[in-house]
Amino acid sequence: VGNELVSFIWDDFCDWYIELSKVTLSGNDPQAKAATQYTLYVALEAIVKLLHPFMPFVSEEIYQTLTQKESIVISEWPKPLDNEGDDFKQVDQLISMISSLRELRLSRDVKRDVPLKGWATDQDDQLIDFDAYIQQVLAHFVNFELVAMAEVDTLVSPMLSGTLHIINENIEDVEKEMTQLQEQIQVLEKELKRSKGMLSNENFIKKAKPEKVAAEKAKYEEYQRQHAVLMEKLKDLQVK
Repeated sequence: VGNELVSFIWDDFCDWYIELSKVTLSGNDPQAKAATQYTLYVALEAIVKLLHPFMPFVSEEIYQTLTQKESIVISEWPKPLDNEGDDFKQVDQLISMISSLRELRLSRDVKRDVPLKGWATDQDDQLIDFDAYIQQVLAHFVNFELVAMAEVDTLVSPMLSGTLHIINENIEDVEKEMTQLQEQIQVLEKELKRSKGMLSNENFIKKAKPEKVAAEKAKYEEYQRQHAVLMEKLKDLQVK
């Protein structure tokens, strides 16, 4: 139970609930701000109560400071909410979409300031109509704009109870990049072969000036380094 609670506090409340709330709290709607602040307050109060069996003294101090009430011991135990509604489902889908888009940007080396567009469909391939808040969050967190479905080339990524379709623009072409890397590797391998041949030639070592031999050795080491970097990059792309 303690591990589940810690996981909820760090992985759900801190990583997602608080972060998602920042979009509303930084907005211009006073009613939405007040509602968000109240929700965070209620959630934090419930968390402190749930922590009380594990941290009685610390939770008591936090509870009294937070609520200005007498004691956590005589407070009502938190009651579970119905989490089967559409609002809960959309938030879970939102988190899934953000995670998928972050993974896409990381795997394809697409910078945060590069805008992406697309749409989401449910398990029946029907367009999911997200509200304005979710569109704001996607724009804020992953620079992603929800647009209407279109007959364009897209990348697909699984998400909770559906599929995310990302329009294939501003995203590097993996096959093209692999071809370019292979060409660069071939050029480097030719240079490595040439340089190794020179450094293995006793006449070159004896007759060439020391600085020229040193320069060729430096070139060879640099070619090796570049070759290793490109091979690692190619390996990563092949995994994708």
